[in-house]
Amino acid sequence: MVTNIRKTKTSTSGNVLQQLQQATIMNGKGGKKRKAAAMSVEDEIAAVNDILQSETTSRESWQVGKRLKTLIDAHPDMTKEQLGNTMCMWGTAISRIASENDDATLAEAAMDKFHQALTLLGQDEMGPYGMALYGSTSMIVATEKQDRSVLEAALAQFDAAVAMDTPEAFESPFQYAKALKEGSVLVQHLIDTAADTTVTDEDNKGIADSIAFQSPQALQQKGLEICNHILQQHAAVLSDTPLQHATGDNDSGDETGDDEVEDEVTKEDMSEVVLLQAQLTALLATATPDAIYDLFKQAYELHRENVNALIEMNTFVCRVELTSSMVPWVVPRLEWMQQELLRVLDELEFDLDSCFEV
Repeated sequence: MVTNIRKTKTSTSGNVLQQLQQATIMNGKGGKKRKAAAMSVEDEIAAVNDILQSETTSRESWQVGKRLKTLIDAHPDMTKEQLGNTMCMWGTAISRIASENDDATLAEAAMDKFHQALTLLGQDEMGPYGMALYGSTSMIVATEKQDRSVLEAALAQFDAAVAMDTPEAFESPFQYAKALKEGSVLVQHLIDTAADTTVTDEDNKGIADSIAFQSPQALQQKGLEICNHILQQHAAVLSDTPLQHATGDNDSGDETGDDEVEDEVTKEDMSEVVLLQAQLTALLATATPDAIYDLFKQAYELHRENVNALIEMNTFVCRVELTSSMVPWVVPRLEWMQQELLRVLDELEFDLDSCFEV
């Protein structure tokens, strides 16, 4: 499961981590000492914010958490906004460790920090970035604990993130669509597991209560709709049309540097969207094998370094029922994929022959 959501300039509500640097310094009574203390809090928040703008190792993330706890303990009179921003950063740091290790216990701790941040700041101040991080963290807990209630909460958090973002935003809707796919697989697994076990009266009550939950098909269809929306919004990338940043008035050229490069939606990004579209379409099983295969192939051809698209394509073809009428369809596709996989291994200088040595 993927929690490091890249910064995008497409967010209408402020990125909560970027907003940390703009938090208001209280200038009321208390003299220079109080102002100095406030500045110390602001400086520390800004410094940690800078660290979290880049990837961090588990050790670095853990140190960030300790640093933020020390900050809270040293400043019990921290403003509501400062405490909320600190909690959000603390949740982000813990979430990164939880994501790297699929650790549900740490993810629950991160969820608690995000919940406190949401209570202190509100959704608008959390912004799409903060709410999507909250959703990603909740997804870890939902998956590891196989809890449909937590899953629904996670999807609601993603939904809030997308609702706050602009129509042309990429990252928050893409992460939401991925969560919908993963959620549908989890729900289907829970349904299948329940069907394979002896059902008691108490179990029956639980199953009845679960009727309010979304079905796997509903989640898959919603994810597919989001993928289609992303593809429509960024059709220029697919057609090789020169792309302009859809973030407002960028004609002045005032915004330059790393953020602009980072925010650009690329063919690599779109390859991932089409791959997700193919996976969801395959799960729904409402399209022909030809149509589904073509989606996998489109994802791969958009970015041939996306080997996962080739692997998923292979998995799909291998699952097609091998009737006499389908053999002429399956075999040439398997042969083509074998050649592509051999090409990839050759480019990686992987010694395949050694695998067959006795």
